[in-house]
Amino acid sequence: MSLPEMALSALHSAANDVASFRATHALSIIDPDEKVPKIDLPGSRHLVLRFHDVCTGTGQGPSWAEPPMGEL
Repeated sequence: MSLPEMALSALHSAANDVASFRATHALSIIDPDEKVPKIDLPGSRHLVLRFHDVCTGTGQGPSWAEPPMGEL
């Protein structure tokens, strides 16, 4: 069994890359306040995950990174 091919794209070029890669599905991992990229795929083929991906500076990541709601 072979795995499907996968490509990684930057947010600013996602729409163009989906077309040029001839993608059948897309996954957007973005900040909760970020605008969803306009991708020419049916909604059921474009999964959008929204979350903040920072740490509290407790040795798990850069010390400058703080969650948007403040210290946990």
